[in-house]
Amino acid sequence: MIFCEISREKGRIKEESVEKWAKDIFKFLKIKDAGISIAIVDNEIIKKINKKYRNKNKPTDVLSFSERDSMNFPKFAKNFLGEIIISWEKTVEEAKEDKETTEETFKKLLTHGILHLLGYDHEKNKLEEKKMLELQGKILKKI
Repeated sequence: MIFCEISREKGRIKEESVEKWAKDIFKFLKIKDAGISIAIVDNEIIKKINKKYRNKNKPTDVLSFSERDSMNFPKFAKNFLGEIIISWEKTVEEAKEDKETTEETFKKLLTHGILHLLGYDHEKNKLEEKKMLELQGKILKKI
């Protein structure tokens, strides 16, 4: 069973769509029993979180907090992976820059966040970055 708990800022995207995309990503990755929490926030909120947990005083597009790394988030299920926080303002900004729809950009950020929860880390080294971005690309072609 896969579940998503979604909190969103001002209803900017359909909860059903986000849950479907998360389930499609999990299906592609052959994950059958897992859960995530997804928060869609504004730049002000994600900036505060980025400052507190990453010591970066600026908004970012997506943050992932793995349950394996922290006990700060409640366990909704035995296989709760963690929390993904996505800035809606950054999603819109990046969509314009990349000439994509906001849905396409959101899917990219969601996929990126899920891969981080699974242990992928593009900041570790070039090889890890290549592996993560290649897998992200494959997933995005399928969902």
